[in-house]
Amino acid sequence: MSIKSIYIHIPFCQSKCAYCDFYSVTAHDASVRRKYLAALLVELSRLSEEHDLRRLPVQTLYIGGGTPTIFSGAEIAEFLVHVQECVALSSDNEVTIEANPGSVTAADLNLLRQAGVNRLSLGAQSFDEKKLRLLGRTHSASDTFRAVDAARDAGIKNLNLDVISALPGQSLNELNADMEQAVALSPDHISAYMLTYEENTPLFRQWKNGKLQRTDIDLEAKMLSHTVEFLESRGYMRYEIFNYCSFGKVSRHNQTYWNYENYLGVGASAASFVSPKRWTNQADVAGYIRSTCQEQSSAGSMENLDKQTQMGEMIFLALRQRQGLRMGRFEEYFGESPLRLFSETIKKYHDYGLIEIKSDHLRLTREGFMVADSIFVDFICNNSGFHE
Repeated sequence: MSIKSIYIHIPFCQSKCAYCDFYSVTAHDASVRRKYLAALLVELSRLSEEHDLRRLPVQTLYIGGGTPTIFSGAEIAEFLVHVQECVALSSDNEVTIEANPGSVTAADLNLLRQAGVNRLSLGAQSFDEKKLRLLGRTHSASDTFRAVDAARDAGIKNLNLDVISALPGQSLNELNADMEQAVALSPDHISAYMLTYEENTPLFRQWKNGKLQRTDIDLEAKMLSHTVEFLESRGYMRYEIFNYCSFGKVSRHNQTYWNYENYLGVGASAASFVSPKRWTNQADVAGYIRSTCQEQSSAGSMENLDKQTQMGEMIFLALRQRQGLRMGRFEEYFGESPLRLFSETIKKYHDYGLIEIKSDHLRLTREGFMVADSIFVDFICNNSGFHE
């Protein structure tokens, strides 16, 4: 089966953000980082042989973290040269790199563009300096403005901004101010997430210890509604629960996940899916380097997904998107009709006005998006209404 996308994880950070539960490390030196890049190429070369990646072009490449731009532009550019020795990219490829607005430079961005990067994802998160400090971010709002200008000057025209709402103590007016600042920069794409309190993060501990107050659920709902209305009024299309874009500027890489297509993850903690197998690499830099360079598997866990699990996952992931589930594809994939298999669940939410059927598509209504998590639980966990 062909591979649509590749994700490469760079786990290094100068400091850990208060809300982040992605695998990352702050205690490291330049020699460890160099060894890690070498290990990435060893793993990628092995995967290339296994999946014929030099012959079958990959459509998207995404370098995330962590903080990929902890490496210099020259280091990443050289790394990308070696990546493209292992992997053929399609002529209409999307190559994205995440960047911290406070650490990426104009010189870096010029080198990255020359090396093939054509999409930049900036972790703006907020334009309120106090909120940035609360989140543990090391950049300022002015750093974001500067990075956007530098990216465009470098010729990187496809730009995403991450913005987080429901921050502790945030009002609707403050959220609106953040959104105003974001759209003033005219990004092609905005990922507008709600803050989540993940266990084992500083923010979670502060909340549990009573040192900060979470946004109440009613205000969260108002913030989500306001974000949707505001961004749509400014010409952005909500094509996924938390993602908005100008015309034709969807994140093609993320669509690979949502469309339940095959992808490979390279690096410590990176996940891969090649139906019906899913595996995740060990979340340990030293262990990853050691096992990879000894030509051993870097996987920390692997599972073979049964048919029922895959069916629930495909529906759940597809329903995250505005276009919803293309039922014909579901039938091609599984040889079964989702309308029959999940008849009770679909009927229940259709009767509530939360799911609609348009031609070949099963999708959430605008109201359905507001309670999407509850609907997803039925499809992926409870499997209520599933009939063989």
